[in-house]
Amino acid sequence: EQWENAIEQGEYAAKRLLAELQGTELPAPFASIPWFWSDQYDRKIQMAGRPSSSDEIIIPDGSIEEQRFVALFRRGDMCTGVLGVNRPRHVMQVRMKLTESLSWDSALSVFA
Repeated sequence: EQWENAIEQGEYAAKRLLAELQGTELPAPFASIPWFWSDQYDRKIQMAGRPSSSDEIIIPDGSIEEQRFVALFRRGDMCTGVLGVNRPRHVMQVRMKLTESLSWDSALSVFA
């Protein structure tokens, strides 16, 4: 996972502590979407979600041959993850939607 997870955990811990001290409603339980990115020479590789090896993989944008694509992982009617090479905008749009249960149709709407 990326270092941002450590930041998110710290922010959550502070919010929870303040809520307890102030006697206000506690925040929802901490839930982070695993993700990472890596810059490898002229390639930006990003992945987010919790895909499984048994998930169906669809490439709705770009192509592997071009080394510029987005792959979505599908389990039933849900999108479980996104992998992108040199497509950071699309990956981030799907990643932000993954914070909640993401329907397959909603994931595909990023590419419409």
